Amino acid sequence: MDIDAPSDVATELSVPAYFFLPSRASDLAVFLNLPYYYPIVPSFWEMGKTTLVRCFPGMPPIRAVDMLQSIHDKESDATKVQLY
Repeated sequence: MDIDAPSDVATELSVPAYFFLPSRASDLAVFLNLPYYYPIVPSFWEMGKTTLVRCFPGMPPIRAVDMLQSIHDKESDATKVQLY
């Protein structure tokens, strides 16, 4: 399904388009800020179990080890696909 299709239909009908994100607001805050934060820090797996990640606006500090496993390694293909 094309992601633009719902917004095209809403535009034709002159109604606002809303997209539902079935996740927590904290997840959204992290993923919106991660592409800006990630290039200036080491990989999460290099930070260790006690290092706190403190740079996401509106979020309490998160331990690096608690971040999503697929983004722990900066150089992996999975991380590059998710972030960029």
